[in-house]
Amino acid sequence: MLKKIQGLDTFYCSYGDKGDYLLILHGWGVDTSTMMPVIRILSKNYRVIAFDFPFHGGTEMPAADWTVKNFADFTLDFIRQLGIEGCHVLAHSFGARVAVEIASTKPDIFNKIILTGAAGIRRKATPMQKYRLYRYKINSAVLSVFSKLPGLGKHAQRLLDSYRRAHSSEDYLALKEGIHNTFKNIISHDQRALLPKIKNPVLLIWGRDDSETPLWMAEVFNTEIQNSRLVIIQGGHFAFNSYPDAFCDFCLDFLEEA
Repeated sequence: MLKKIQGLDTFYCSYGDKGDYLLILHGWGVDTSTMMPVIRILSKNYRVIAFDFPFHGGTEMPAADWTVKNFADFTLDFIRQLGIEGCHVLAHSFGARVAVEIASTKPDIFNKIILTGAAGIRRKATPMQKYRLYRYKINSAVLSVFSKLPGLGKHAQRLLDSYRRAHSSEDYLALKEGIHNTFKNIISHDQRALLPKIKNPVLLIWGRDDSETPLWMAEVFNTEIQNSRLVIIQGGHFAFNSYPDAFCDFCLDFLEEA
């Protein structure tokens, strides 16, 4: 189904016809279909609603660059248009960034919160990493200047493009055209200071072998969010896909608690 949110055609789907509303927020670079194994199980007890974020799946791509706050405001508008304020939320990876952004300032929007493989905590850069970043910026700036000089422009631009590709992550190189600045805005946004502001009950479910958001990040979330508990299960960053039954058992126990 499609719905206009902030002027954008937004793909969403709804499953289940009984119980409380449960909103699903997917991760970066994927879409709602990634969450289908858990949606099928949880929709037996809950009215599950999921949508594709802008820049993803079947939802229209915005013309401007976005920040985490833009995604949070968009999600709030979606919730309000559907009239599901006070719903539970299950958020994965980037989706957890959006859930944290909302819950830290508007505690009444969500009831219970489930975060899995949550992103939002920045690693502290080592001195070597800081030096490499400094060197990258200097070299890029020099090549950029040379790319504008007559006679050297085309050759310098090729060198600049090659240099940037060699020093970019696979995730960055795989991005669709027009989304690079949005991606930079997302990964540079550290939400650690927002975590103590969350007052909702929170369940953290982490894959033991998660290399994208390692277990030390789970410990930060669990320490900083007052009313939280951490469960570690088998699997990696997409543990809910690898072990959906075990994952959903923990979700259902948490959601059904008084």
